[in-house]
Amino acid sequence: MRGGWLTNLQDTDLQMVSFGEYCWLGGPKNCALYHEDGPAAILEIFANITSTLQRSPIAVPATNTLAPTLVTYSDLKSLFWSKTYSPLKEFPTIARILSELRSGNGTGLAAATKSPKRTALLKGLPPACEKSGPFSPACFAHTDPGFMIHGPSAGILCSDALPQTNTTQAAYWTYVQELISQSRLIGDVWASIRLPCTAWHARPTWRYEGDFEATTAHPILWVGNTIDNVTPVRNAHRMARGFEGSVVLQQDGEGHCSVAGVSFCTMRALRQYFQEGKLPEKGTVCEVDQVPFDGFSEESEPAIPEGEDDEELWRAMVRLNRH
Repeated sequence: MRGGWLTNLQDTDLQMVSFGEYCWLGGPKNCALYHEDGPAAILEIFANITSTLQRSPIAVPATNTLAPTLVTYSDLKSLFWSKTYSPLKEFPTIARILSELRSGNGTGLAAATKSPKRTALLKGLPPACEKSGPFSPACFAHTDPGFMIHGPSAGILCSDALPQTNTTQAAYWTYVQELISQSRLIGDVWASIRLPCTAWHARPTWRYEGDFEATTAHPILWVGNTIDNVTPVRNAHRMARGFEGSVVLQQDGEGHCSVAGVSFCTMRALRQYFQEGKLPEKGTVCEVDQVPFDGFSEESEPAIPEGEDDEELWRAMVRLNRH
């Protein structure tokens, strides 16, 4: 509401600790960055790769969909920003790209961070662009991954926030440093969210400035992951304190939102809440049924866990995770 974006990254870097643990448990077959000496050795390899890339960007030759380019430390940070939302699905991709970088190959990182715009350009201009004219939103709305941040989203988040057009360069640098202190992994990248607000002069006719406490018609069910890269579970508990009778369900996994994991316990609690209005017991912690590097992949339909028979719910969870 204030527009600071300062309560998001408190648990982000814990995801890399989990990455090392899951990679080691997954073994060399499932994790391209596996090391037999354990999680600490894997994290040391990760640190060496990032340090090397920071000093020495890697040249990537052209392909039929990618212009010649350099991949940099900033590209790697952007990759972490996007992929840590869905560790179950994306940790293997991070491991593969890190393994390639370790060998001096930046093609995978370039494909993941630089190719969407260029690939879209190969398809030509969309009909809506031809109709609306050059530089209209229709010409880049579906080709620029940053459009939702620098376009409509900026209008929403900057208008919701306090005015920030008087922000100085020095003040913004201090802000960036604070975010980096919260997360070395993506703190400086996260700072880009607020940047458009420093030049956003439009103000809403009405802006909510009240508190976040109320007695709702029905108690709220809050759901948070043990390690969420951008919404720490502590925030769910903080919000729950303001709404009488509400309950926090903690899913013991990583990533953003409950769909980042696959958990019968969580989904049954959600189903019961929406169908019957029943809340789980306070303090409920739901285990997940799949973890990163355990063989879960987008290429094959994972088998339903032994002892479970709700195949419809299983398929729904898996498809939500892959969406």
